[in-house]
Amino acid sequence: MKLTFCNPRTPTSVDELAPHQIEQLELAGDLYHGEEVKAARLLADDDDDEDEVSLAGLALWDIQEGGRTLYEAWFYRADSGTIFNAGTSDVAAEVIQCGLECEDEALEAALLAAAKVARSSKGRAMMTIRS
Repeated sequence: MKLTFCNPRTPTSVDELAPHQIEQLELAGDLYHGEEVKAARLLADDDDDEDEVSLAGLALWDIQEGGRTLYEAWFYRADSGTIFNAGTSDVAAEVIQCGLECEDEALEAALLAAAKVARSSKGRAMMTIRS
């Protein structure tokens, strides 16, 4: 499996997200905070967030193989992330303190290889997976 991280973006409003991406973001927030938080609050400007619930500045990437998006990856809080099967809220892997947590060894190896390539590309600083 040869994966590629592509199409990085930094959404700032739920208006920029598809319905499944709102679900993904809210699940990622739940996994990170241990409680349900609405997507709009997760995207709120950090300066307006006294409780530090916001994940503002997050990055959303597509992960493709052969031009087909297989996964969608959310990276936030400098060292965390959640990777979903594309178009769903099914978690494929998590990033905890920059470490990849994945039950599928082949997928884990492919994600680590793809992340290494993405990080070495100019302008790809929004990637928090480290091997």
